[in-house]
Amino acid sequence: MRYDRERIIKIIDKMLDDARRRGIYQTDECINELEKLVGDVRAEAISHTWTEACSAYNRGLDPRNVTIPQLVLKASEDLNPKRE
Repeated sequence: MRYDRERIIKIIDKMLDDARRRGIYQTDECINELEKLVGDVRAEAISHTWTEACSAYNRGLDPRNVTIPQLVLKASEDLNPKRE
């Protein structure tokens, strides 16, 4: 299972568990947590991109020569690893 999926499942499970106790789905809380997760993932991806560019530059490489698909694939593998 991937890390992003684990985080989404945790948020939805929390909403469903609350519904069992209170008799109503706490959709506002769930949406707020999912929205925060999306924002956090975006910030993490931006940080990763800058880190990759700076690392390439420090190694004497030109970060402009890295294609976007390569960067997206690397970010996806680094930030959303398979977990056991």
